[in-house]
Amino acid sequence: MNSNRCLRCSPLWLLLALSGAPTRADSLLDLDLDSLSQLEVRSATGFKMPAREAPAIVSVVTAAQIESSGAVTLEEALQSVAGLHISQKHRQPLFSIRGMHTFDNPQVLVTLNDVPINLLFTGALGAGLRLPLAGVDHVEVIRGPGSAVFGADAFSGVVNIVTRDPLHEPETEVGVSLGSFKSGDAWARKTTRWGDWGVVMSAEAQRTDGDRRRILAQDQQSEFDAIFGSKASLAPGALDTQYRISNFHAEFARPDLQLRLWHFRADDMGSAWGIGEALDPSSTTAVRQSLGELRWQLPGSSERLRSSLRASWMRYWFDAKYRVFPAGTVLPVNAAGELFGAGPSSLYTFADGAIGNPGESENEYRLDWEAQYAGWEGHRVRLALGVSRQTFHAWEAKNFDNGVAVGQLVDVTGGARVYAPDLSRRNRYASLQDVWKLGEPVELTLGIRGDHFDDFGSTINPRASLVWRHAPGLLTKWLYGRAFRAPSMKEQFVASNPINLGSKTLQPERVNTFEWQIDWSPTKEINQRVSLFHYQMKDLIRLVSGTYRNVGELRAQGIEAELDWRPGDRTRLALNYSFQNARDAQGNRAPFAPRSAWNASFEQRVASALTLLAQARHVGARPRAQGDLRNALDGYRLLDLGLRWNSPATGWSAALLLSNALNARALEPAYSSAIPGDIPMPGRAWRLDGRFAF
Repeated sequence: MNSNRCLRCSPLWLLLALSGAPTRADSLLDLDLDSLSQLEVRSATGFKMPAREAPAIVSVVTAAQIESSGAVTLEEALQSVAGLHISQKHRQPLFSIRGMHTFDNPQVLVTLNDVPINLLFTGALGAGLRLPLAGVDHVEVIRGPGSAVFGADAFSGVVNIVTRDPLHEPETEVGVSLGSFKSGDAWARKTTRWGDWGVVMSAEAQRTDGDRRRILAQDQQSEFDAIFGSKASLAPGALDTQYRISNFHAEFARPDLQLRLWHFRADDMGSAWGIGEALDPSSTTAVRQSLGELRWQLPGSSERLRSSLRASWMRYWFDAKYRVFPAGTVLPVNAAGELFGAGPSSLYTFADGAIGNPGESENEYRLDWEAQYAGWEGHRVRLALGVSRQTFHAWEAKNFDNGVAVGQLVDVTGGARVYAPDLSRRNRYASLQDVWKLGEPVELTLGIRGDHFDDFGSTINPRASLVWRHAPGLLTKWLYGRAFRAPSMKEQFVASNPINLGSKTLQPERVNTFEWQIDWSPTKEINQRVSLFHYQMKDLIRLVSGTYRNVGELRAQGIEAELDWRPGDRTRLALNYSFQNARDAQGNRAPFAPRSAWNASFEQRVASALTLLAQARHVGARPRAQGDLRNALDGYRLLDLGLRWNSPATGWSAALLLSNALNARALEPAYSSAIPGDIPMPGRAWRLDGRFAF
């Protein structure tokens, strides 16, 4: 699909047809430190409050920061957040916080305007979900448990994507970018008024062929070739990271009513280094995800008592065509037709490759009621009740373990040999929280949430925090929270799969976390934050020898230090450093996540309309899993550069961006030791970005 066709198939032209008043995008240099600290967040408590005073360790990534960095997807926008490491698993990002890193990383909850968009089956973001940013106002990142507000899956942290407010002043803006690897991006955003209603719509289309210089010298099939005498491996070969995506968001609002609609579509997605860790350039994946949300502030609400009702529906659809292992592969097959199955086996040559074509659809329905009471002096009480229902349906065709014949492609949907049965989960919850102002400088937050799952029973998760304003520029936070994560359906029920298998005996994960932060602004030009944390996690679920298992405890201590300095009104320097020491009960270091990392970003306005940008980041060494004899994976350093021109008088702006400017070799871990060289990250890439406000 070419970029013109991609533009035509999206709702961009509808937005371009709307007119509006000229607007000017905010520059990060125009936001002083005090303004940044007063940005409101909702994900810490369930209601809005300034980020600096929120009872959580929270980072806010604004639209101005997103524009400044040149980020076009969510994972790019969050790369410089302290304590958060982002790696790739085939077609989707993995967010790991403070050393918690597993195969799918369901420990981080991702929400869109407070509504979870993680999936029932994996517990994580859906395959191929690379969220564009045209409609995003800011992103809130909570490091630490959020189960007292959000329930299960808000285990190690929460990423809350907040879209633009339709009740703000009207604006219209469009943009386009071109770059390396035949990459392109086109977007449009419109905010307007229709009578009493505020309306915001955004649409975006992206495409790339991916960096074909990312070469694997060996893959899993290379190992099989050596063992079974075949010559099927496509290594050395390039990772297949192409994709075509489009994203549409619309919101209609008046003070008492909000309707939000979101739709994401991905097509022609490559399988990176292969679903079976074997290069597979013939595979394709298609994804659709939609969300509808209605919020109603109930009649009778006042400044003392507000109550609201929220109903939401989310649908996810996924369909893939995989060659799990390439044409000509020779693999052991038992009498039941299972690859690497139990019992006597014989070698079989798959002339067309080992083919597995899985798909799934999920539906999620939520109903939430919330009340906030401020009539008790010094208190702000929040009560929330809710119910949810999630359903999952799988389909699959494959030429192995199909009950008919090895080598013949058979649809096994609805039978015992599909990779997972039809599944559902129901949940009911109640949450109570009180933000209690003990005096002018001290605020105590106490909260508790109880959940009842129809498949795992009940859980109760408390929180307690103290925020102490010692002086106008000095604040400390003392935090405790407990979190719970039920095993995902994949971790329990996936079967008839040569890559991984579920276990129905899994226990839920639990974690207790203690945090402390000091936030100090000695002058209006400097803000410094230091955070300390300790957590103890029980019944961690990991993929061990192809099967999900509870592997015991994980304990961690760490530190996160952040500095934001404005030496002048034309200059900004931001630094952060994070370190975690996560170990299991035997003293082994937690695998895959970096022990240390730092980020540095610099902005210099060299002329009234011209800004120089630079960002450097270091990712430290990452330990291997127990039993993996490869050396620890070395760290890497990357440098990104940019030059941005902005003319508010004309509405035009443009940027030239260079990522990985030094073309450094950066590697992320391969889970299989059959890929000894790990996974290369993209090399040097350029992008030219232009936008126009009218």
